Amino acid sequence: MKQVFTHYLVHPEEKENNILSILAVFHALHKLQLPGVSYRVYVMSDEVFIHVASFADEKAHQQFRKLEAFRAFTDAVRTRLKEAVIVNEVEEIGEYSNLDNK
Repeated sequence: MKQVFTHYLVHPEEKENNILSILAVFHALHKLQLPGVSYRVYVMSDEVFIHVASFADEKAHQQFRKLEAFRAFTDAVRTRLKEAVIVNEVEEIGEYSNLDNK
């Protein structure tokens, strides 16, 4: 499994535009139901965006990167940046989730 952690800072006035572009990526993912892909995005109060993507294999990773909405997002985000994008491949050590249990 490949996991990618990406974070970057946008100009404050670009926060909403960036969110709209990210939502377009989620819309495409929900529509296409790409197998082997997990994608989460968070925004902090200081306009720092964090993307966490997991791919079952290289095929899933490439399908994600070829999404028209993702390509449009990556092209547009460059104009919104206040600081450079930092991308790291990460290895998960563990996970705990008990959200579904009441």
